[in-house]
Amino acid sequence: MIKYPEKWQGIGCKVDVADIGATIQWIIQKLNVRNLSLSGGIDSTLLLYFMKRILGDPIHCYTIALDETHPDYIHAKMATKYFDVAFHPCFLRTILEPDNIVKAFYGHLSAIGVEEIIAGDGIDEFTCGYYSHQNDQSEQNYISWIRRLHDEQLVPLNNNSGDVRVYLPYLSPEVVSLLSLIPLFDKVDDQYRKKIMRTMAQGKIPNGIIDRWKW
Repeated sequence: MIKYPEKWQGIGCKVDVADIGATIQWIIQKLNVRNLSLSGGIDSTLLLYFMKRILGDPIHCYTIALDETHPDYIHAKMATKYFDVAFHPCFLRTILEPDNIVKAFYGHLSAIGVEEIIAGDGIDEFTCGYYSHQNDQSEQNYISWIRRLHDEQLVPLNNNSGDVRVYLPYLSPEVVSLLSLIPLFDKVDDQYRKKIMRTMAQGKIPNGIIDRWKW
């Protein structure tokens, strides 16, 4: 009989989105962090669903936006009202470059005493979340986005988040290993990007967020 690896029965089997969801919940339970960076998109709102389900109250959501007409503010407010959790918007005084927005956001969190937070960074790369994935559904394009993740997102996030401890459940080795076993045609097609996330979110978060048009 096979003694190692212990979970050999799952090797080579089709990955179900329920397995991914269960793994994310396990990670959230292990982290036990009750602050969330919420953009009002499907990825961060799904994290909110899992946090509410696993951790219960209190949960505090933090959103950065230009003003109350900004789509992120509108959809984040929708999500926090739906899940009945605390909403803490942070408004920019002027339009900034992306890296400076991140720096301003985490600087604000640090100033108000937030020491740790969960964020949804990185999941677009592994679930075909960009319009580029839809326009070019090749494996080469898919891998190119993953190769860019370290330098273009993770390093700036690390540098601009200061002393705030940031946790990225979607990039845990357990979740990434599951996502790597899912073929591209199950992630993107001519109609939808991030098909995995849409499937996982059905019945869990508001449809207005699942169907939100977002760059």
